[in-house]
Amino acid sequence: MNQNAIFGKIARSAVLHLLKLKCLPCLLYALEACSVNRTFVKSLGFTVTRVLMKIFKTNSKDIVIECKRYFVFRDVDELITQRKKAFLAAFNANDDSMCNVCKHVADRI
Repeated sequence: MNQNAIFGKIARSAVLHLLKLKCLPCLLYALEACSVNRTFVKSLGFTVTRVLMKIFKTNSKDIVIECKRYFVFRDVDELITQRKKAFLAAFNANDDSMCNVCKHVADRI
């Protein structure tokens, strides 16, 4: 195996790692505090799928799904749900007076 082939294998893994750690948090920034509809979530999922298609040099959605499973790359809707749960847990645990006002207003609605 030549040096370029090894670099190609390592580079894809490194790009996926950067995508997980840097790009996805920017893409999902503050969505846990917003109400998002299904169409918007599907749009974000499409964006991530297209990026993965470019990284893996394929047009097959099935291959991208397998690569996501292999590299433990979760779907956008799962990430938003997880972030929303963490945000709400932290919000409910906060005893700040402004948070309490928001909680009481939300309870009345």
